[in-house]
Amino acid sequence: MRKKFRMFCFMLMFALAIGFVGSIPGYAQIEAEAAEFGDGVGEQGIGEISEETPNVDDVDSNVETDNTNADETEFDDSDIPEVSVESDVNVANTETLTYTHSDTATQNGVTLKVEWNDPVLGEDTTFHVSATGGSGSYKFKMDAPSYIDPDKNIFECVADSSRGEWMNYTNPCVSHDYSFTMTASGIYNFRFYIMDKDVGVTYLRTNTNIQVSDPEYPSVGSIVSNAVEECNSKTDGSDYEKALWLHDWLLQQLEYDRSLKWSSAESALTRGLGTCQAYESAYAKLLTAAGIENAETRDTADGHTWNAMKLDGKWYQVDCTWDDEYNNYYNLDSTKLYFGLTDELMALAHPGHTAIYTGNEYKTRSTSLEDNYFVRHGEAAEWAQRYADRIQNQLNSKVTEFTIVADNESYPPSISGIQNGIIAYAMNQMKWTADGQEVTLNAVGEATQFTFTVNYKETSLGEEFYGSTLNLNGTIAINMYMTLSDELKAKSKAYMEFILPNKQKTRMTIADARRKDGYYIFSCKVTAKEMADDVTAYMVVDGQMGRKYTVSVQRYAKYIVKHPGEYTEKAVNLIKSILNYGAAAQTLFEYNEGNLANSILSQEDRNMVSESNPNFAPYERKVTKLENCGIEWYGSSLLLDSDTYVRDYFILDSSSSIDDYEFSYGTTILTPHKKNMNNKEYYYVDIPDIKAQNLDKDVEVIVSRKTQKDVKIIELHYNAFSYAFAMQQVTPQNQKAITLTKAMYLYWENATEYIK
Repeated sequence: MRKKFRMFCFMLMFALAIGFVGSIPGYAQIEAEAAEFGDGVGEQGIGEISEETPNVDDVDSNVETDNTNADETEFDDSDIPEVSVESDVNVANTETLTYTHSDTATQNGVTLKVEWNDPVLGEDTTFHVSATGGSGSYKFKMDAPSYIDPDKNIFECVADSSRGEWMNYTNPCVSHDYSFTMTASGIYNFRFYIMDKDVGVTYLRTNTNIQVSDPEYPSVGSIVSNAVEECNSKTDGSDYEKALWLHDWLLQQLEYDRSLKWSSAESALTRGLGTCQAYESAYAKLLTAAGIENAETRDTADGHTWNAMKLDGKWYQVDCTWDDEYNNYYNLDSTKLYFGLTDELMALAHPGHTAIYTGNEYKTRSTSLEDNYFVRHGEAAEWAQRYADRIQNQLNSKVTEFTIVADNESYPPSISGIQNGIIAYAMNQMKWTADGQEVTLNAVGEATQFTFTVNYKETSLGEEFYGSTLNLNGTIAINMYMTLSDELKAKSKAYMEFILPNKQKTRMTIADARRKDGYYIFSCKVTAKEMADDVTAYMVVDGQMGRKYTVSVQRYAKYIVKHPGEYTEKAVNLIKSILNYGAAAQTLFEYNEGNLANSILSQEDRNMVSESNPNFAPYERKVTKLENCGIEWYGSSLLLDSDTYVRDYFILDSSSSIDDYEFSYGTTILTPHKKNMNNKEYYYVDIPDIKAQNLDKDVEVIVSRKTQKDVKIIELHYNAFSYAFAMQQVTPQNQKAITLTKAMYLYWENATEYIK
């Protein structure tokens, strides 16, 4: 740790001069995110689109590091803490001195003046703050200084301006002295504030840039350039080796600042102290200078930030802050545990990251472990080998699914879960055999165990695949036609298993399969946005897995589109409208847009949607209700499953209970479900399984009191096209939603024509 002892001595003296704020775990510079409407994508990945769902503000978690504008908010009297700064910064009423530099600001007859002498890098610079005019009794405050390299144009706040002395005004006085030590060549920005409430001055400040230079105290940019130059001379020049060398170099330059004060690249590289923001900022500068693409990952839920880096064309997560740990309690190099992780593994340490990487706006999706430190350096393979005999015993028994308890199950979950995720990756790279035949093993590492699924050599279990079709009855589904041996037919608990695009599994037993012309038909429903995705299917009999088959809506539809002479015109038109509908759903929900379902169609066929102009006015919603009934309709939305769902939302007044009401759709009693959004409580009911040809049919939902079921409190008429009409009227600028409603209309039109 080349610099750390020297920095410790320096910081000890520095602390005696300035003092630090008490240690409080947290991350005040990152604001908490607002809660989101939970059905942005519906249940189990089904897209939900809303007409009058509750208002939700989109919160951008990518807060800029530049803090120069962060302090522009004006304060009223109630916002200003009247706390003495004497315990937080060096403040002294001194004898009259002469200063060589000054800056002033004036408001309402009050003049704020700041004076100082030529700064000496590495030593305290005193700033004498005084005022004239007004009441003669003032309160002063010094903001956290900012720093910029001489050739740059964006300042970075050196310290966390939301903590400690930077938050506090002095007690009433005439003048005060502040001191600050500049530690890098470059430009520092200083802001001093004054309050004189008696004359209406609550926000008056000076704003001063001071340029300093000393070869003994190089700029942050120079330090970074020198580090990268050394890095290039000591590595093979690959992105991985450079990123790792700079990671290790940075950890030797600083200690974590438990006072949570210092939060910048300047503090990390010239003071030897910093919070997670300092680690992130410094590492970002190092990676950028080394030519490695990178981005900040800011987890507001956990109050933490770290880096994402792109190595060999793939994104990885790296947390230098948490890697700055030299106590190897867990039989691994703790300084590399968070280098080169996937989003899923990083979320084990920082749970708030899950909401970030699953969001539509996330740009640095990290799914690879190829450039993980333990994978590249061989430890992962060594760890995986320790489980080899236990795994092989299961393979010899031809088990398709099994678990093994992890050797590190006693470790904290954030440690064992990450390590086991890396071990599982290594297991999946190994070659496995059973009875001399290669098998495919998929291991998943968890905090306390490994879960394995195995695909043995594909052999027939008595099933033969005849072909697949699509449902053309208004439900989006793939049908697999199979012939079964007499022995297999007798195994009613055997089943066809489908692995869906979202990795979920569904199954249909032989007993539940439809039968037609001697074939067993196994069906798998697919949501609107998943039509271009592959679905994997295979028979499972007594734990044995049969041949694998890959099917998709798009695959089957492609054959029909390319061979129109083999099908009726109505069938071909329906298939085209299904593909356009799927592509519109993908676009609306920003899902797999690189492979749109209708990409196999001609441009003319794809243009059918944009050129259509359906009239949805006859389907405008109709709502009637009794006054003072304690409940009211709030809004409705659609869920685009293999069929369409209509979801109706209701809200109660404070004196009502949901148990007092009954919801019905025809003869069906609907079950209300509670949902909290934006600190409000709502209830919704679903009308499911609306087939394409029924999208225009009236959906009437009746609300009544359980004690007076014959009295309609609310009568709601709202179907899929009611939503479409609302989109046209309320948000015509939302072209993605408008396109979806047009595609839905053409799907309905062709489904209706086909079924006639």
